[in-house]
Amino acid sequence: MKRFLVLLGYALISFSTAFSFTVTDKPEGWASQSGGTSGGAGGTTVTVSGMSQLQSEAKSSGKKIIIISKGTYSGALSVGSNKTIVGKEPGVTIKGRVSISNVSNVILRNFAVQGEKCSSYEECKGGADAVGILNNAHHVWLDHLDISDGQDGNCDITKGADFVTVSWCKFWYSYAKEHRFSNLISSADNVAGDKGKLNITYAYCWWADRVDQRQPRGRSGKVHVVNNLYTSKNASYACGPGVEIQMLIENNLFNNSGKAIEIFNGSPKPAFKSVGNLGSATNINTNQGTVFTPPYTLSLKMSASEVESKVKPSAGNTLTLGTTGTLEKLATDSDKSNPFIAVGKNGWTLVNPSSRLLSYCVLTLNGKIVLPYSTLKAGKRCMLPQASVPLFVRVKGNGICSDMYIPD
Repeated sequence: MKRFLVLLGYALISFSTAFSFTVTDKPEGWASQSGGTSGGAGGTTVTVSGMSQLQSEAKSSGKKIIIISKGTYSGALSVGSNKTIVGKEPGVTIKGRVSISNVSNVILRNFAVQGEKCSSYEECKGGADAVGILNNAHHVWLDHLDISDGQDGNCDITKGADFVTVSWCKFWYSYAKEHRFSNLISSADNVAGDKGKLNITYAYCWWADRVDQRQPRGRSGKVHVVNNLYTSKNASYACGPGVEIQMLIENNLFNNSGKAIEIFNGSPKPAFKSVGNLGSATNINTNQGTVFTPPYTLSLKMSASEVESKVKPSAGNTLTLGTTGTLEKLATDSDKSNPFIAVGKNGWTLVNPSSRLLSYCVLTLNGKIVLPYSTLKAGKRCMLPQASVPLFVRVKGNGICSDMYIPD
């Protein structure tokens, strides 16, 4: 059985990365609350290679896991309840729009959505969003999506939608149209159906080229904006708290032009809290009223100074579907008291033979995140992600990190 090597340094070593994920991964943030979001887990699994097949499977009844093969799919996609739709690898693009309306328990991961181009402000304003979550849709997880060129918006969440997590997504525009408003929460002030809803988490996302505003702009809900990256040099503002919202804005890097926070006062006034944020934008450190305390804990929570190096290479359609899932069983190596990596016929396994909970993450040698911080119970083991490059496991405990190398 092979043992681990302690890495003394890795910053100067660079590899091309194959980030790995599985269809059994679960969301954090607001989508994990009130029963959680499991998508099509427990249903049948299908692989699609054409738009008509994708459209048919996405709106079918019952639980389903839909894997999209690499390629370009043109047209509109309407997603039904209890669906997990994932891109198999980088290079999966939907040219058109995606609608999540009046449904629940939906997971969309690891593909690009490119909206249809529009030529004037009025045409764009009256056009379609690239991704829309609306009409009381709830328990939705968007993860590792690359969303661009939405006509009205890139990804709007409106009309009573609730319990939504948006993680590791990239939002941008490919051309300098007038209407470059990316992410709207609630379509107007004091919409009765929005009250008590619109609980949304934006974590580890990247607002990039040519985005002007709404990153996000919101009303009514409890919105957590954490560990996001802002780099648009054409931005008038990033976050826009409006009527009745509670917006917690923490540990983001605002390197956009214009303001970090634009205040849209009304009645009732918005409440917002800015904490731990950095960057070159103006109006970063501003607060008003009292905001909520998140009822969840994120497994990866970084400082604003770490955001660019970790979010920029990982956000968007950057994943490759792995063949390994999580395996838990009693460890047989009870003679050891420290975590170690074992090799077996199915791959590399992290073993925790100690009597304490282990916190760990998996990275490439140049520090790119493959698996955010997770926990492993005492006496358990779990299968590590497969990848085409060398990885290492960072064990976190008592303020001391230990790095364990996984040979390729």
